[in-house]
Amino acid sequence: MIVVEIDTREFTRKARQMGIFRADQLPFALANTLNDTMFKDTRPQIIGPTWSAAFTKRNAGLPRAAINVEKASKAKLSAGVFDALGKADLAVHAQGGAKTHSGTLAVPVLSRVRLHARGKTPWARELERRFSARAVRKTAKGLFVGKGGRLHLYFAFKGGAHLGKRFAFYEDFARRSVAGIRTRFPAHAQRAVATAFGR
Repeated sequence: MIVVEIDTREFTRKARQMGIFRADQLPFALANTLNDTMFKDTRPQIIGPTWSAAFTKRNAGLPRAAINVEKASKAKLSAGVFDALGKADLAVHAQGGAKTHSGTLAVPVLSRVRLHARGKTPWARELERRFSARAVRKTAKGLFVGKGGRLHLYFAFKGGAHLGKRFAFYEDFARRSVAGIRTRFPAHAQRAVATAFGR
């Protein structure tokens, strides 16, 4: 998870410049600013343009389900977004590196295996049901299907995979969060003080 943590000194100075400073209301204003920014600026950026630029959307609901917000409070002035599902190797796509997996990876041959919103067709475990047990051959190199007198590779076995950096998660998080906080803080500070004085 990546979070924004607030150093309140800059915001205290800003509140004093605005002439609306109330020390006991500052954490309330900051927490609301952070939460507003995460829900209205940062998360929409990550699940929208950032995701679309990095991945082919086969499942339109996946970004919204994967990226959640951790909210700030008056006692905890930090907020962020995180991968709630942990299934798409998003952290590796954001930094580049080795794909984590226990055992051997069965990598589909895309000319024979179709990828879609619910995964792939066929799955490796479905080959025998789809083509018959006699037609399927498993070797050290992968899973093959015999058709027309020849073996056709459907899944190649690999010990691991390297994913390149393609998901601008950290860059877009920082850009949208900083811009959102700067834009939203003055209104939240004024609202907090007005509430404190019963206006």
